[in-house]
Amino acid sequence: MDRARGNGAAVRGRGAKALGTVLAAAAVLCGLFGLDGFLDGTEWAGSVVAVVGAATGAAAAARLLTRSAVLPTAAGLVVGVWALVVAYVPSADGTRTLVPTPAALIALRDLMDDGIVYAAQTLAPAPVVPELGALLAAGALAMMLAVDALAVGAGLAATSGLLLLTPWLPAFAIHHRAAVLPLAGAVVCWTGLLGLARRADPAPGRRTTRVAVGTAAGAGAVAVAAAAVFAPLGPAVPGWGALPQVDVSSGQAATRLSLDVDLRRSLTEQSRAEVLAYSTEDGRLDVLKTTTLADFDGSEWAPGPTGPPEPLTGLLWPEQVAVGVGTPASVRVAVLALDVADVPLPDSPRTVSDVSGTYDAVRDELSVDSAGGADQLIYAVNYLRDFHTADALLEAQQAIADGGDAAVDAAYLDLAPAIDVDRVRTLAAERTADAGTRYAQAVALQEWLSGPEFDYSPAVAFDGDDAVSLFLDTRVGYCSHFATTMVVMARTLDIPARLALGFLGGRAPTTDTGWYYVTGQDYHAWPELYFPGHGWVRFEPTPAVQTGPAPEYASPEEAAPEQSATPSPEASAATADPTPSALPEEPADASDAASPVLTRGAPLVAALVAAALLAAGGATAWMVTRARRRGLEQVWAAVVRRLIGDGAALTPAETVARVERLRDLDEPQREALARLAAAVEDYRYAPGGTEPTRRELDEWRRALRRTRARATEAAATGTSRTTEKAEDRG
Repeated sequence: MDRARGNGAAVRGRGAKALGTVLAAAAVLCGLFGLDGFLDGTEWAGSVVAVVGAATGAAAAARLLTRSAVLPTAAGLVVGVWALVVAYVPSADGTRTLVPTPAALIALRDLMDDGIVYAAQTLAPAPVVPELGALLAAGALAMMLAVDALAVGAGLAATSGLLLLTPWLPAFAIHHRAAVLPLAGAVVCWTGLLGLARRADPAPGRRTTRVAVGTAAGAGAVAVAAAAVFAPLGPAVPGWGALPQVDVSSGQAATRLSLDVDLRRSLTEQSRAEVLAYSTEDGRLDVLKTTTLADFDGSEWAPGPTGPPEPLTGLLWPEQVAVGVGTPASVRVAVLALDVADVPLPDSPRTVSDVSGTYDAVRDELSVDSAGGADQLIYAVNYLRDFHTADALLEAQQAIADGGDAAVDAAYLDLAPAIDVDRVRTLAAERTADAGTRYAQAVALQEWLSGPEFDYSPAVAFDGDDAVSLFLDTRVGYCSHFATTMVVMARTLDIPARLALGFLGGRAPTTDTGWYYVTGQDYHAWPELYFPGHGWVRFEPTPAVQTGPAPEYASPEEAAPEQSATPSPEASAATADPTPSALPEEPADASDAASPVLTRGAPLVAALVAAALLAAGGATAWMVTRARRRGLEQVWAAVVRRLIGDGAALTPAETVARVERLRDLDEPQREALARLAAAVEDYRYAPGGTEPTRRELDEWRRALRRTRARATEAAATGTSRTTEKAEDRG
C-alpha cells in the first residue's frame, strides 16, 4: 500500500522557491484582466501592482534566506499591509503615511469598508475611487499570498490553479470570453510553478529532475474544463478589449424578447449574447426604450392604447418640445441579434434616419416595416440629452392643476380588481405624505422602493394573481416588480403611469472600437409617469445594484416640497427639432467589433473570492495532512527497501520480523523500527489515528540508515527474494 508514488510536488531549492513566489504574483496580476467590464479607467492599476510587487519582493527575499514555509508569507503580508498604508492612507497633512501606526491601520480598514459599500451600490463599469482601489489592492495582495502559500509554501502548485481561476470566472460566466494574452500569461506562470516542482524519489538521497509534465497537463485540462463548466453559470479597463478573445459561447442567435411581461417570470431570463451596440461621443445612454405597456391585470402586462401610425419625419416625441430645451446629441445604433419589431431609442425627443417604418406617439414606439423586425438594423439618432430637469418637472405642477392629464388616455389610471387597491393606496399616501407636487410624489415612491427596505433578486417566483401585494409582503423582487409596484402606487395617487421596456446602456466602450455593447441580460423594465408639457418621464425604483443611480433629474434633494412650482416662461415657446450633428461613421461590420460586456455584481466577485479563499484554506489543511501521511509512507517504503529489498507485500509486523532476522539491530534501531512500524499500522488501519511528526520520521530514518546484515543469514540467502517472500508467507 505505497501511497508515495505519484504524489504532490514541492518546490525545491531556495532560488526555485523565490522564483515560484514571483510567478505566483505575476499570475495574480494577470488575473486583474479578468475584471474587464467591472472597472473604469486604468489609473488604479499602478498602485495595485506596487502593493503586490512590494509584498512579492519581501516574500521572495525571505524564501532566499530561510527554508521556512511560513515566514516568507508572513513577511509578504507585513510588507504588503505597509504598502497598502503608504499607497492609500493619507497623513494628517495630506502626505503619504510611511509608518503603519494603529490609527493608520484603522483608517485602512475603514477605507476598505467604504470600498465594499461603494462596490455594492455602483453599477459597473465603476470608476475606481480610492476606497475601491484600496479594496482591489487588498484583494490582489490576499490572493497573491494565498497562491504563494499554496504553491510554494505547501507544495500544492496544482491546487493553486483553482484559486488563480477565480478572477477569470466573471469574464467566462458573463461574457463567455476572456482576453487571450493575459489569460495565457496566467497559465504560463501557473505552469511554471508546476515546472519548478519536482517529484521526490522514494529512496532518500536520489531525486529526479524531471518536470512533472503529466501533472501540468492534467491540471491545465482541469482548469480549462472548470472554466467551461462555470461559463454558463453566471447571473476592466478600456483598451483591454483590443486583445484577442477566447470565446466559449455556442454561437449568437437572435434574442427573442417577450412584450407581455408576466411578473411570475424574471425579465433577466434572457440571453447573455450581445444584442445591440451603439457608438456616440456624448456618453453612455441610460436606457434604450423599445416598447410601453399599459394594461395590467394583477400579474401580467399587455399593450394599451394605440395611436395612428405617423411617418418618421421631424421630432419623434408625444409632446411638443420648447426651443432651447436639452442638449443636442447623436448616437449610431447597430442591432446585432434582436428579434423585435420595435426599434430601441433613447427616452427623450429624437429624430431617426436610416429606418423605414412608422411612429406611434401614444405608445412612443417606432416599428419597422421589415419582416425581420429590427434585427441587423443600423440607424442614426439625434436626441436631446438632459431634456428632463427637476426644475422643469416641478413647474409642470401648474399644468397638472389646470387639467393637463386629460391629454392622455384614462387607461393609464386603471387598477386591476385582483390588486388589493385599498392597501396600495394607503401605503402610497403614507409614503408621499410630505410631497406637495407630482414630481415630489414620484421621487418619494422611487426612493422608498429603491431603499433599504427592499432587496433585488432575480431568483424570485411569485404564484398568484396579485403580484404587487406579494411583492409588498416579501420586499424582494426584480425590475418588473419594482417598476410595476411604482406604476400601481402612482395610479392610486391619480398619476397616469405605465411600464416601459428596453435595455440598460451597456458598459463603457473599449478605446479601439468606441462602441458600447448591450446584452440580452441588460433587458430592463421601468415606470414612466406622465407630466403635461413634458410627456412620459422615466423613474428608477429598482435598486442601484442592478441599474445604477437614478436619473439626475430624479434626485430627492430637488424634490423638496418648498420648491417653487411657478410655470416657466418658456412653456409656450415654439417647438423645434434637436440641432442635427454629424453622424458617427458607420463601421464595416458592427457585429465583429471586439468589446467587453456590461457586468454587474462587484458583490458577486467579492463573494467568489471569499468562497475561493475559504475553499483553498480548507483544501490546504486537508492536503497538507495527507501530504504528511504520504511522508510517513515514503519513509517506510525507503526503510523497507534499504533493509530487506522488496517488502511491499508484507505487513508492518511481518516486515519487522524479517528485518530482525536479516539484520543486526542495536537497541535504538530496534526501537526506531518498532515505532515506525506502529505508526504505519496506526495510519493504515486506524483512521484518524495519531501521526508522527516530521522530526520523529527523520530520527527513525537516520537511526535505521546504518545496519549490518547477519552473517548466518547473509550466507544462507542463496534463494531469490521471491523465494524468501514465499517462505515468510509459509
